[in-house]
Amino acid sequence: MRKSHLIVSVLLVFLTVTILPARPTKIETVKNIDLDRYTGTWYEIARMPNKHEKGLVEVTSTLKKVGKNKYMLISSGYKGSRGGKRSTLKGAVEIPDKNNTGNLKLKVFLFTVDFQIIDIDQENYNYALVTSDEGKNLWIFSRSPVMDPRDYKKMMDSARDKGFEVASLEKVSQTSNSAYAER
Repeated sequence: MRKSHLIVSVLLVFLTVTILPARPTKIETVKNIDLDRYTGTWYEIARMPNKHEKGLVEVTSTLKKVGKNKYMLISSGYKGSRGGKRSTLKGAVEIPDKNNTGNLKLKVFLFTVDFQIIDIDQENYNYALVTSDEGKNLWIFSRSPVMDPRDYKKMMDSARDKGFEVASLEKVSQTSNSAYAER
């Protein structure tokens, strides 16, 4: 009987390790983010599945400057389709270290979440790779609802090089936003 418990235990550990996506061990942030250039609307192009955004489409995140070195983040999306229930999250953004502006804290109600910008289009600020929860979450953002496939590949390669399991990323529908942007 003990032998069967041991076999089941080993099997469960093996399945858990092989099913859960790997997390990177050390995440380097882009230290010199110009937050004034980073402000504005970002379209969520792809993300690691997470319970907070399950089923959300047309997701955008807008960073607004609300004072000297003070910012607010407003993220919103729709459940299932543009006609679905809208979900919005607002929070104050803090910069814990002025020498590392790629490391941000988002305060929502009583909760604080650390976010790291780990890659960005340094020249034009057209796309970015962002993570949180020590690599548990990952997002690819673009200034446009339709991201250039070459830029998307750059971000996928960057995420893979940083140790993320990119096969777990799911694309986020921006269909309505794309149609609106083309007008």
